[in-house]
Amino acid sequence: MSTDKKTILLIEDDLITVKMYQAKFESAGLNLLVATSGAQGLEMIKKEKPDLVLLDIKLGDTDGFDILKKVKKDSEIKNIPVILLSNIRKLNGEDKGKKLGAEEFIMKAKILPDELIEKIKKYLL
Repeated sequence: MSTDKKTILLIEDDLITVKMYQAKFESAGLNLLVATSGAQGLEMIKKEKPDLVLLDIKLGDTDGFDILKKVKKDSEIKNIPVILLSNIRKLNGEDKGKKLGAEEFIMKAKILPDELIEKIKKYLL
């Protein structure tokens, strides 16, 4: 069994959501890094090169789609899987996310943290 602890970067500005995920991800043996703004998140992706990014769409300083576009245009980080994790589906968010290169679009309100962990494990192999 691999002893490598996988690193997930959560870009999320809701601190209640952050705290909930921190506890669950740590207990699942995953290292969870957190960015509470889009600018901080983009900087952390470039610096930390996580194994996977969970990206909220509605962020205080920017739109998650803009972050996704920048990630997929950067040759050093474009292959990092990005999953959009949001409660906003306006303007066909799921379709837009897929077209921009997101692996998946997951509605926060429709998935428990344990289910999310199981879902993202397929991207961490």
